[in-house]
Amino acid sequence: MLKTKIYETLLNHYAMHQQNADGKVEITLYPRNYDGSANLDVGYKLINNDMNTWKLLKVERGQEMKIGEFEEETTGLLGLYIIAEGQLYKLPVDQRVRESLACIDDDMDAVKSILEQQIHPKYFSADIEKEDAINLCKDQGKYSVYYLFKSGEKIFFSKGRPLNSASIIAYNFCLLLKKFDEFFDQWGSELDITQTEIDKVKKVYFGKN
Repeated sequence: MLKTKIYETLLNHYAMHQQNADGKVEITLYPRNYDGSANLDVGYKLINNDMNTWKLLKVERGQEMKIGEFEEETTGLLGLYIIAEGQLYKLPVDQRVRESLACIDDDMDAVKSILEQQIHPKYFSADIEKEDAINLCKDQGKYSVYYLFKSGEKIFFSKGRPLNSASIIAYNFCLLLKKFDEFFDQWGSELDITQTEIDKVKKVYFGKN
């Protein structure tokens, strides 16, 4: 069962505890220190309430903040896994690419040329909107960076920036999107959740819920 596999994967890699009381399930997760103890600086909770929704909370120095809500336990566990792995993941940024983009004045063709050598075309689009991709588009002389969902919803990462600055942001989020697919695809054909729930997980991953 997929949710069991996700749970066991989390249990093997993190300091995790599950508590069941009064019909409520609460799963608490923290990264491990080198000695195996829990690193309590930043962690996460997944809580099932009476309405059978799963709330994902970030816990930082004792303060809790809601970062997502899911209709199914499997999706909640998937969100917990992806946000935890994403926090530990070091973005493989090529500093030479960032420096090349930073030197561009206002030449979209130059930006495209650089990014097309670094990023698979399914993750990026410039000027022409593309679903399920990071979009870099001009608006009133400045540039915006956003992700476009299949539903038509957009989540913006940056607005009103010069091209060189916006292109660096687009590059970073393209790398994040690629890693999301790697996190997500490892569960393969066992995933049986709606596009709406997938989009919720993606928003949590991008920190835009």
